[in-house]
Amino acid sequence: MESDNSRENKTSLLRIIKLDVILRDGKPHTAVELAKKLGKSKRTILRDIDDLRDTWHAPIASGLQGYYYKERAWFFPAIYLSEGDMISVGILSKSFDIFKGTPLWEPMQDILDNVLSPHENTTNIVSPDNQNFAFKEYKIQENEWFENRICISRKPETNIDDEVWEAVITALRENRLLQFNYSSSEEDVYKQRLVESWQLCFSENRWYLYGNCLEKDHNQTKGSRTYNLEKIRDIELLEKTFTLPSPHLYRKNEYAVGNFGISTTSETEHYKIILKNYAASESLYQWSQDYKVYPYSQLPSSEKIKGIDIPENAKVIEFTSNQRPGVETFIYSFASNAIPISPASLVEKWKKNIEEMKKIADQL
Repeated sequence: MESDNSRENKTSLLRIIKLDVILRDGKPHTAVELAKKLGKSKRTILRDIDDLRDTWHAPIASGLQGYYYKERAWFFPAIYLSEGDMISVGILSKSFDIFKGTPLWEPMQDILDNVLSPHENTTNIVSPDNQNFAFKEYKIQENEWFENRICISRKPETNIDDEVWEAVITALRENRLLQFNYSSSEEDVYKQRLVESWQLCFSENRWYLYGNCLEKDHNQTKGSRTYNLEKIRDIELLEKTFTLPSPHLYRKNEYAVGNFGISTTSETEHYKIILKNYAASESLYQWSQDYKVYPYSQLPSSEKIKGIDIPENAKVIEFTSNQRPGVETFIYSFASNAIPISPASLVEKWKKNIEEMKKIADQL
């Protein structure tokens, strides 16, 4: 059975932690004000302030207006999490799988271990709302139900060399040129690239470097390119630096029109696509800012497909985008259940691909 002293120690500790939370706002607070907020006597609060300052070495100062922290960078050795926060942290830990295969993986796991395993280290988990907390010898009941009840599907892990990752991060931080060998999707051989590193992007479970490709003499540009970090070899971080262009040029997340990954083109096109059967559910998502969706029955007669039975649940989606590669991938992923009807160039390319697939299928 827990002793009265043990209960008092826990209560006092929780009160001191709450006191720390209040003082962290940077404003001075009188003892009377603190006592009112914490529901205790002024005498108790003054004792807690002494304890916080003397035992925990908190940088508490006092003035005519009250008590405050004179060093904003100081932190009480605790992490404040509500029960709901713990669930969020658990889900977040699953989401961190995207960093597997990169040097970020182990440091992130160390941070999460500190949060999720307080009884194995010096981290304190505190919930000011319901007074459940852990501190060294006290253990919280682990909220691990989400381990088996919440599932985040796994994708193939990335395989990025530490040397590549570290060089890219340094190049981004210091605006330095990178030189490396690279094999594009259309080539089987590696060719040397000289690149101004603009932005690191994550899309479809892959990490990409977006930047400006230069000629070997450093004076001429070949234009912006996107490189898969897994396909970079023999990377070298050069001493030469560069000046970043205007934000609207190098921030893919700002100039991309649509939500189809990171690949962009110089041309923005208007798309109209029929989604039927299971693909119709994709109409629920906002694929672009000007996105609109309506039933296939509302499509003008001149645009409807003759001689093909289109289910009643079929939808038509319309939007503009400069992400043609991503739009094409989206369409092909649904086979015959996604039918492009504009722009004409996309329709023609789609038809040719269908014909090629039919030739192959006929030979199987």
